[in-house]
Amino acid sequence: MMPLIYEYEKLEDYAQDAAAAIEDFVNLKLEEQESVSIALSGGKSPIAVYRALAKSKTIDWDKIELFMVDERYVSQNSDQSNFRMIEQELLSKIAPIKFFYGFNTDLPLEKAAEAYDQILEARGNKAFDLVLLGMGEDGHTASLFPESEALNEKTKLAISTHSPDKMERLTITLPAILSAERILFLIQGKQKKTMLSKLQEQGGPEEKIPAKMILKHPHVELFFLNH
Repeated sequence: MMPLIYEYEKLEDYAQDAAAAIEDFVNLKLEEQESVSIALSGGKSPIAVYRALAKSKTIDWDKIELFMVDERYVSQNSDQSNFRMIEQELLSKIAPIKFFYGFNTDLPLEKAAEAYDQILEARGNKAFDLVLLGMGEDGHTASLFPESEALNEKTKLAISTHSPDKMERLTITLPAILSAERILFLIQGKQKKTMLSKLQEQGGPEEKIPAKMILKHPHVELFFLNH
């Protein structure tokens, strides 16, 4: 089953439509339950969406639990920190939220992964209501890279891994992502158009493209800014 794909040429349209989809989902879920859990990705693609979300007039942020999808194993003050971007572009601009859970990069690498895994395990079978993912030119998503051993993880919800350039990272796993009720990809950059086409191909070696492995989920939407 192919995801719904929305393609844009204007940054404003991409950001507003993706933010509206998130807003609508959150408000619908809050009619059914007391809080909503959202996993946030880092990188450049979601920045404009987070800025649009920060301006929402309808989201009741004190009923929102936010989590991180992945993180580079760096200080939170580092320019490479996903936490720093999320804090600057969203957390610092909204009303206090119910909870925010991030990777503690002050801990040793494996301890940081274990601590986050325990937080997610304690939440039961569904760690998140909504997961926001990006995608690299190579088809990686979260910090799950092509041919990585991390793709074979079947039980843990958060692990340590590394990128092809050997940078140490922390990430939620495929089981954690696929347990979510809904998944939105936020993808920016015309250089990713080729990979987007591969995602739309029927069949093929999906195990070599982590983002394509997510498409088995029944509720996926993809917002793509083609520049």
